[in-house]
Amino acid sequence: LLLSSGTTGLRTWEAALHLGTYLSTPEGGDLLRGKKIVELGAGTGFLSLFCAKCLPVERVVATDCDEGLVANIASCAKLNQLDGAGKIVPGIWRWGEELLLKDERERGFDVALGADLVCCLRSARHRVARCLRYRYMTPISFLP
Repeated sequence: LLLSSGTTGLRTWEAALHLGTYLSTPEGGDLLRGKKIVELGAGTGFLSLFCAKCLPVERVVATDCDEGLVANIASCAKLNQLDGAGKIVPGIWRWGEELLLKDERERGFDVALGADLVCCLRSARHRVARCLRYRYMTPISFLP
């Protein structure tokens, strides 16, 4: 049922809720203070919208490979009055391809967030790190 539309991004998964809870703590919020954030596999955009609206981040780029999900994130940003501030930028990113953004100045990130990205973490860490490291940010580290 979850894959009937061709994506699992139409729901907010538990890992995103847990990561959001952690980021709402002083310790978690300090990791993002003043940073440029990219969320990988943003799906509903919950984490990106939360960071842009509630945390002192410079900018959040919410990415997903599904164009419909990215359009939905843009709509949610508008409903939350975040679209004109440039604090949240939706973008299409199919791993292994270029990140599609309207403004090239929005590239470059300090922190990458991802929750429930893939089933097999061991193989995914390498692919995600390689994709980010060579194009947009260094160094790469993962929270346990």
